Amino acid sequence: MYSLKHLGGAVVIFLIAFTFLKDTPIEAQSSKLSIGYTDTDVIIVALPEYRVAQQTLQAAYQTSQQTVQNITVDYQQKLEKYQQQQAMLSAERRAGRESELVQLQQEIQNMAAQQEQQLKNQEQKLISPIQEKVQVAINEIAAARGLDLVIRAPGLLYANDKTIQDITEELAVKLGLPITEPK
Repeated sequence: MYSLKHLGGAVVIFLIAFTFLKDTPIEAQSSKLSIGYTDTDVIIVALPEYRVAQQTLQAAYQTSQQTVQNITVDYQQKLEKYQQQQAMLSAERRAGRESELVQLQQEIQNMAAQQEQQLKNQEQKLISPIQEKVQVAINEIAAARGLDLVIRAPGLLYANDKTIQDITEELAVKLGLPITEPK
């Protein structure tokens, strides 16, 4: 399933291409604009660097989850202890313990949010160089083929193979990925 981000990008590219082409006669359009397309998601997922990044992120996620889980267990133990002793505590002591529990609960929520943000930052740090590497290869292929526009394939609903070029295989080869024949 593709996200709105992917579809939104395709819509923007389509609108740009439409704006560029709307006043151009149909006969002249094919000679003026050379278009290619590729599925960068398929390429990125196949790269060894991506698999390493995913393993790193998975390990970081598990560590993060364990940290939050440990604090949550501590909170639950303190809550159970408070509930058992609640009747025997003075009003002042009860209020102090309740305040401590509320504060610990807030710390858990803050830590979970902080861990999530750190994971997002780490993902961006690991994935950005891979995306840049793919973009550089796309730019080189587009320049070598004389393409004016390269469209992301997941948003592509139809492509006339006579006028629009699929550069996915060439991109895979350029990035050192093995090409397997479709079954």
